Amino acid sequence: MLIISPLASPAEFYVIPREWIEAGTTIEITDLDTNIVTNYPAGTFSYIKDAYYNGITITFNPVLNEQTFYRIEIKTGGETIYRDLIFSTEQNVANFQTDYEQYTPQESTNEYIILDN
Repeated sequence: MLIISPLASPAEFYVIPREWIEAGTTIEITDLDTNIVTNYPAGTFSYIKDAYYNGITITFNPVLNEQTFYRIEIKTGGETIYRDLIFSTEQNVANFQTDYEQYTPQESTNEYIILDN
């Protein structure tokens, strides 16, 4: 899973595809909440080849939504060479909490009884 900040413009991430990304490669991003597909044809993103991976720099348009999952597919000649999930969040990955700014503990005066056998 790729974790990308919705504020990062352009976004940069690294993938290990089945084949090297070449000219004519397209990227398809699907919002898993709304099932809306956005295509990025060759030339709308840049890539580098390194020893074992490709680095991709892309400006998402429309911008990614906070706390949303996306499916990414990278295709060359109609064949999918990479597929993964993207999670968009502004939170620091090391300190990520699913209930960030949502959960507030409440005090309780509930009493309970412990029964011995």
